[in-house]
Amino acid sequence: MTELTVNQRKYLCAVLAVENEKKAARIKDIAQLLSLGAAAVSESVKNLASKGFLNYEPYGLISLTQKGENAALETLKINKIAEEFFLKIPDITPEEAAKAASDTAALLSKEIIKKIEKFCKQSQ
Repeated sequence: MTELTVNQRKYLCAVLAVENEKKAARIKDIAQLLSLGAAAVSESVKNLASKGFLNYEPYGLISLTQKGENAALETLKINKIAEEFFLKIPDITPEEAAKAASDTAALLSKEIIKKIEKFCKQSQ
């Protein structure tokens, strides 16, 4: 995975979700979706923009760059693989699997993700 933290990946996924719904995002949209304050979101958005993941002008619209979209889509794919894995564990609910995947997937190496994906395909 890239140099992004779990929280930064969540921001990019939130921007992607808002863009898919509204075509462009604002700080308030992201803050609402992530249940965070506008100040915290603003700082993170500025940071992600400085790294080339977002297009952002203060008080303006926010959109993903190609680099940001790629990272968001990669995150969603990895989360889906991790969620499938967690669903294979007895007594884990879909909600628990989704939360566990969201919280841990970005911490896993590409090699582990590939092994999890292979395991899930073999155990279908």
